[in-house]
Amino acid sequence: MPHLVPSLRLLLLVLCAGVFALLATPAGAQSTPEPTGPPFVVSRDVIAVGEEVSFAVVAPGPGHIYVWQFGDGSPPVTGTRVTHRYATVNDFTVRVSVQGSPGSPQVDLGARIVRVTPEFRGVFASDWDHQFTPADLIQMAVVVRAPGLNAVDVRTGGALIAPRSAHFGLAEGDNFLILEDMRIADEQNPIIREELLRRPGARIPLRDGMFTVALDYVPPSSGQPVTLSFTPEVKDFFDPERGVAVTYPHIADSTGLPDEGPGEDGYYLKGDADFSHTTDYYVRLLALQWGRRGGPWPDDPQTVAMNLYQAIDATLGDGDPGEFNNDYNLARLFANGILSVDHKNGSYICIAQAYLLTALARTLGFPAREINSAIAAPLSQRPDGVWRVRWWQEAGAELWYDGAWHYFDPWYGATSREAYLTKNLAYQAWYAFNAQHTEFYTLHGQPTGLRGHNFNAWPGDPPQWRFLEQRVRPGVRVEGLLEESAGPTTVPTPSAAGIARPLQDPLAVAAGPLP
Repeated sequence: MPHLVPSLRLLLLVLCAGVFALLATPAGAQSTPEPTGPPFVVSRDVIAVGEEVSFAVVAPGPGHIYVWQFGDGSPPVTGTRVTHRYATVNDFTVRVSVQGSPGSPQVDLGARIVRVTPEFRGVFASDWDHQFTPADLIQMAVVVRAPGLNAVDVRTGGALIAPRSAHFGLAEGDNFLILEDMRIADEQNPIIREELLRRPGARIPLRDGMFTVALDYVPPSSGQPVTLSFTPEVKDFFDPERGVAVTYPHIADSTGLPDEGPGEDGYYLKGDADFSHTTDYYVRLLALQWGRRGGPWPDDPQTVAMNLYQAIDATLGDGDPGEFNNDYNLARLFANGILSVDHKNGSYICIAQAYLLTALARTLGFPAREINSAIAAPLSQRPDGVWRVRWWQEAGAELWYDGAWHYFDPWYGATSREAYLTKNLAYQAWYAFNAQHTEFYTLHGQPTGLRGHNFNAWPGDPPQWRFLEQRVRPGVRVEGLLEESAGPTTVPTPSAAGIARPLQDPLAVAAGPLP
């Protein structure tokens, strides 16, 4: 929330900002003790508090004495040319009268209104990496000096900033007003859409004049609202020489890559071609929307990852068998309103949900990989205490950030593989590390037109999957586990109890035709 912070630290924000004042020079005219036109001119009708303003009589008469009253309670001043400084913010009535000679009656020549406005300055501060993301929070400091006023309203806007307003109480002297909830425009902004979503790798430099700040206040004398507009400088106060820009997020720029690198041929950042359209407009749009889920752009990758996981978990219904589709098609179904972000849609298998998560994550720059797991559900216990189990397949995903891989399974509703052991006895997991082109078929044997990893490769498939880990519920012995002495890609023989869900082909028909 905006607040008032009188702090020397914020002086860094305003070193290069200027004082704002509107300038107006009215036309002059002839002036006599009984004027037929404007009797005097003023250098500026609108000035900032504390600034000097000058007044001059038009065509003064010889020997006449001109008396000025500035309307602020200060003593009258005589002369044909005078200057004055106002100490408070208000609308003041300036009057001048004339005497033909000392001691003669004064004749009122008329009056003018001079508006004395607050003095204010402002500057934007950039992120440490000199760039902002759409919907990113941006902080602005405004210094206001407005003696005579108790409060002001500050409004911000512009081509690349979301409209915001805040109300501030004022103290005497300089008031350091911090607007903390300002945002860069989000993905609905036409400039963001055209420059960033349609042009991967593009950046929008932030320049002076791209933002506006308006200060609203009410002069005590008139009671009528007044608005002043101000164009702040766009400056990185830690490194003024570097430019500030709005860019599409790329998480790996800040989190780095896994220890083993980006995968074969950059797979962790590219994915399977039919399921990872990182440069597609609609995929980029959906990734931004779900990466922030209606709020400002998160400042940590964990929140972005959780937002993606929760969005998929909340919007795609769970099926087995169920529907199957890729990021390219699903992003268009959401963009056209055929699928809704307000409730669960359809009935999608775990593979479709895992692929969508890795696709959106890669679009935002996360290193990501699909995980294929075999999970052991209990059937019965043998006399020797070993459990007979039925193995079933589950697809999830891992995203790399904070120096580690993090697991998500929106179909199952899990953010760790250990969650499988709550109702099951064991799991074995493999990870994708390179691009694959296995044909996907429906349950009726029809090709879907999509190719990727073979999630039916159970147990294991070294060309497509690498063994990741095996876990067993503590104190439990299970049939069909990997041999403890076996290498990391050695796989077990399924138990005599069979497999709970046959792993020949878990796919159902794809979603309907696209608009």
